[in-house]
Amino acid sequence: MEIVCIDRLAFLKVGKSAACMRAINRTLAEMKKRCEAGEYSNQTEAESAFRKFVEDEAACQKPKQP
Repeated sequence: MEIVCIDRLAFLKVGKSAACMRAINRTLAEMKKRCEAGEYSNQTEAESAFRKFVEDEAACQKPKQP
């Protein structure tokens, strides 16, 4: 699978905190390895997994409003 699909998702870093951007960069590197290993059957599956991680990552959560 082409790794370019994952690189396109780097835009998710825009407007995020430094901790979130670091978490996204770590995840991006891991996702590339998984793509190269053939863990995902298609581009959509890989992108979905990446987006889910970013949504679930504690460093990327918005602070709760009181």
